[in-house]
Amino acid sequence: MAPPPLALVLYGDPEHRYAPVGDFFYSAEAKELVSRALGASSAEVDSLYCPRALEPVAQSDADAAFGRSDACADCPRCGTTLRAVRDGTWHYACASCAWTSRAVDLEDGEDDLHLAMKLAQREAEAPRAAAFE
Repeated sequence: MAPPPLALVLYGDPEHRYAPVGDFFYSAEAKELVSRALGASSAEVDSLYCPRALEPVAQSDADAAFGRSDACADCPRCGTTLRAVRDGTWHYACASCAWTSRAVDLEDGEDDLHLAMKLAQREAEAPRAAAFE
């Protein structure tokens, strides 16, 4: 005896796209099934990403730190991204040209967060180009 034929159930979205239920997802905002087809939905970015520090950054932090993460800074000599390092005290160091923020008396004994706050304070007091001068 042959098995009975299988029934194929297709679901439709508001745009009349029909497919198996596995090809849809539930949109909490629209409160309906939405097709995975291009143009049926869109994605929104909830946070920014600092390409230099390679980490996500909240909008408020990026606004306060001139569009970058608060721990990110540029070398005034060569423009490379500086990294906070600890060699006795926390300071910024450039891996390309060996410049350090100790040359302009920018270091902190507690942690790299305090160092970033000191840099932000200097940038708020002076233009960004003159923060390390």
